[in-house]
Amino acid sequence: MIFTLPEVLVRIRPGAKWKVTDIHDYKTLEWIDENQTKPTLEELTNNHEQLVAAQPLENLRQERNRRLAEVDWVFSADYQIPDDKR
Repeated sequence: MIFTLPEVLVRIRPGAKWKVTDIHDYKTLEWIDENQTKPTLEELTNNHEQLVAAQPLENLRQERNRRLAEVDWVFSADYQIPDDKR
């Protein structure tokens, strides 16, 4: 998966103010925020690589959560299943 410049920026500089005209080109990033420093291209690249590397586990986690949600009602304390039906 390829993350866009805005997706990476939001993760590494939450709440920062900036503008970008091309979501894939660092050269078009205009930094407006006075409280946070503009990330370097290297910093953005490293964070992008980390996000890409973490994506398979994130997908697996989402699938696990989806499957657990499907069967959670079976194990709820409010829903009693007789022993002979377990």
